[in-house]
Amino acid sequence: MRLSDFFDKHGDIRVEVETDDDVLDLRTGRLDLAIRYGPQSAANEEAEILVSDRYIPVSLADQPETGAQDSRLLGYRWRNADMGGPTWEEWFKEAGETFPPDRITRFSDESAAFNALDQGLGLLLSSSVLVDEGLKSGRYRQIQGPELHGFDYCLVLNPLSRNKHGVKIFAEWLRQAAEPA
Repeated sequence: MRLSDFFDKHGDIRVEVETDDDVLDLRTGRLDLAIRYGPQSAANEEAEILVSDRYIPVSLADQPETGAQDSRLLGYRWRNADMGGPTWEEWFKEAGETFPPDRITRFSDESAAFNALDQGLGLLLSSSVLVDEGLKSGRYRQIQGPELHGFDYCLVLNPLSRNKHGVKIFAEWLRQAAEPA
C-alpha cells in the first residue's frame, strides 16, 4: 500500500498519519480511523481484517543462497512482548532444525533489523506485508522453509466520524489496496 496512490487519486482529502504502539481510544474524536496490528480478538472495537500477515525469512536477492542454518540471522525485540510475535526459535522448530543461538543478532527495533538486512548482514524473519514490495521488485528473496502465522492488520473506524466523506473514501481505498494483486 502506497499513500502516493491515494494522493494521486484523492489529493483533495487531507490525511494525517499518527503512529503509536498504544491502542488509542477512537471515541475521543481525535482520530477518524486506525489500522491495528495484532490478534483480531484483541481489538476492543469493531475491527475489519484488511490483511492476515505471515512471517517469512528473507535475504537480499543478490546475496549468495544459503540455508538459514548456515547464515547470520537478524532479529528484533517486539515492542509489545505480550503479543508473542514470531521468532527464529519458532521458525527452526517448525523447520525441524536445531536453532543456532550463536548466529543471531538482535536489534532493539524492527527498523534497525531492516537496515541490517538492507546492508546484507543476514537473513530476517519478517512480516510478509512489510517485504512484499521488495519481493515483487526483486530486491529481496524468500528463503525456503516454513511460514509462521503472524497477526492481522485490522481497520477500525471511529463511530463518530465513520460517515464523513473523506473517512469513507480513505477506508474504501485501504480495503482495495489490501486486496491481493
